[in-house]
Amino acid sequence: MAPGDAAERRRRRERHLAGLLRQHYDSGWLPESVAANLARIELDRGAGTATLHLRGGGRLIDCGDRLVLHGRPREAAVAELVAAVDRHGWTSVTLTGDSAFRVAVAAALADRRPPVAVVGLDEADRQAVGAEFARRAEERRRVALDALRAAERDHLARLVGRQPTAHDTATLEAVRDAQAAASRGDAAAVRAAAEGDIKGAVRAGAAWRRREEALAIQPAPAATSEPATDGPQSPTPAYRPSWAQGPQAARLTR
Repeated sequence: MAPGDAAERRRRRERHLAGLLRQHYDSGWLPESVAANLARIELDRGAGTATLHLRGGGRLIDCGDRLVLHGRPREAAVAELVAAVDRHGWTSVTLTGDSAFRVAVAAALADRRPPVAVVGLDEADRQAVGAEFARRAEERRRVALDALRAAERDHLARLVGRQPTAHDTATLEAVRDAQAAASRGDAAAVRAAAEGDIKGAVRAGAAWRRREEALAIQPAPAATSEPATDGPQSPTPAYRPSWAQGPQAARLTR
């Protein structure tokens, strides 16, 4: 038996899969959206493994100290690998497998906020990862600019046939500041606009504009021959989710 409504069946299935993930990772609450790429999950308590069967084909086996992908490194598979790394709280990984797998996963981990270190890549891999990372960054910037230009067109369309107010003008300038920030690669503006958060992109654009204006009027530092006295800065602690378990370095294989 199953619920008659298809949407309700999907919600209950995703809720069940999210519950299985919570069991395996011994985590707190996880949203149902974590199951978006999953067809089913098999937990083997004796072996201590979780097998995640992906909707697009392939499966991911989580052995606790390593993750193994069976199948092609499609976008959904790579996303699930990165999510598993995140749940474990690993801060560095070693990749084994073919070049397509290493490059796809390394680029995704480098694209994560904060990034996860990948060790053991050869020079060809590093060059390929750099090119892929740059391609993704440019694609996000293009998507962000398209979204901000659409927001500008919508705002101008609402002004047709009436006199713009001071608020209308300020809003238009704010959207254009966000466009300028995104076009120059401001990470916060690009990220927000690419995710459809126009208000967030506008806030990021305003912050970018303030920084630009501060730099424009900042006085030059006085010349001095004295050596710098500032000591070394402590590194920022690595991000670690509250549910993170397991070792801090592991292997991802295919």
